[in-house]
Amino acid sequence: MEPTHDIYRKEDPPFLINRRWRRRRTHDSEGGREPPPGAPPGAPATGTAPGTAPSHLNPVAPGSSLSHRSHRRHRRRPGDGGSGSRALWVILALVFGVYALFLVASVLRSKRQGHAAPAPTAPATAVPVSTNQQTGTEAARHIAERITAWNNLANITLAAQTLKEQGFADQAEERLTRALETTPDSTMLKVSLARILIQREKYPRAAELLTEVLEADPSDLKARLLLASVFDTQKNHAAALAVAKWLLETDPNSPEAHRIAANAYLNTDRRGMALPHLRKVVNLDPDNLVAQNNLGVAYTQMGQHAKAIQIFNGILEHNTSDSMTYFNLAVCYAKQNMTDQSVETLTRAIALFGKPFVVTWMKSNDFDTIRGDPLFATLMEQQGMKTDGNTTLGTNAAASTLEPPD
Repeated sequence: MEPTHDIYRKEDPPFLINRRWRRRRTHDSEGGREPPPGAPPGAPATGTAPGTAPSHLNPVAPGSSLSHRSHRRHRRRPGDGGSGSRALWVILALVFGVYALFLVASVLRSKRQGHAAPAPTAPATAVPVSTNQQTGTEAARHIAERITAWNNLANITLAAQTLKEQGFADQAEERLTRALETTPDSTMLKVSLARILIQREKYPRAAELLTEVLEADPSDLKARLLLASVFDTQKNHAAALAVAKWLLETDPNSPEAHRIAANAYLNTDRRGMALPHLRKVVNLDPDNLVAQNNLGVAYTQMGQHAKAIQIFNGILEHNTSDSMTYFNLAVCYAKQNMTDQSVETLTRAIALFGKPFVVTWMKSNDFDTIRGDPLFATLMEQQGMKTDGNTTLGTNAAASTLEPPD
């Protein structure tokens, strides 16, 4: 007779049976199974032996495929796979360690080979030391030579200045040129040589040297002033004015810079702009009769004759021997038709400088406004000059000196 099967009994699926079996196995291994309810104290636990699931909870027969799958799942639990992971990491660490050792050994080998290459030949190791010593010796010798040359610059410049004052400007130029070949960057030599070249009227070369000085040191006021004077002498009024204004930005009280600026304005028909510079020159140097004369000339050219006459009379109070001032004063009077004062000034000039010298003035067109006046005609006849109406018979008319002297 087949065993009966209770259809109302709930059976667990195989995966729950295995799970409960493992849970109960763990519990039995830790403290044994508890006795069934109602058993007397100390009674043995019911069921199968420890570690073996009861038959109603483990219906899977040993050796079946389900039993093997259960054991495989048991072997793949996280707790059981830790040893395999550790072994893998150990192997990887060993591989990387071996590789690192290989790299270190390769680097050390290359360094040893690099240092050992020049070892067979002894001179090869000695050459760099010898070269360094030789370079240091050459550098010390070179700087010693430069110091000697720098110390001699002042002596060379002084010697050249002495030669120039003695009238040997060509020798002074030659000496400075030779010194400049050994010390080409010396601004002192370039400025001194430029002065001598200006004296010898070699203006292009002087301007070139001064430009080099200002390229190296734009703040050199002496070089600026010399360059402005070179352009002024060459009648390059635009360049002279530019350099003079540049100099006045730094040194507003330079009389020579004001004079050059005024001269540039006067020669470019900008007399009104020249007046402030001329007044500044007179204020900075009251004893400069040339500057005062130039200011009077500028006033005359602008038609401000009263101011010009005041300046010329002030000059003659301090210097009665300035022939140019006499001429300019006589012209000022003539342009205002003040014949008496003009003739009186010319008469004083004849007494001081002689008839032939003053007669050349009287032939100037600046006296045409009073030439027909009887008083002026009488003075001309007294000097042996013939007149025909308002025109002199002389053929050599003197050029007006009202233009500012260069």
